[in-house]
Amino acid sequence: MEPSNKLFESDCQDQTVILTPTIDLSEFAYESLENEADEVLSFLDKPEHRNIVIDLHRADYSGSSALGLFLKLWKKVRDKGGSMVFCNVFAHELDIFELMKFDRIWPIYGSRQEVLAVISK
Repeated sequence: MEPSNKLFESDCQDQTVILTPTIDLSEFAYESLENEADEVLSFLDKPEHRNIVIDLHRADYSGSSALGLFLKLWKKVRDKGGSMVFCNVFAHELDIFELMKFDRIWPIYGSRQEVLAVISK
């Protein structure tokens, strides 16, 4: 099996798409992020996908480009009446989310299991 050069791994469970960045989403990843943005956003083009979980257990930093992608995802999810949530957010990333007030629009959970138990209800 060849290693993937993708920034995101994806998994779908019922109406929920789980996106896991494979590396930090710093500005050094800008070009790759731009290349994958349409693919990531296209998950929400399927009628059965209403929710997004972003699992940050492998990415302890998200630059402004990644935050921009998160906003685009959130707008698509919101338009479909779904939810977007984060899990496994590192403490310093959580500080940024709180400073930017993103924690007020995107719930943040400690683990993927916790999120899936809540979002699947």
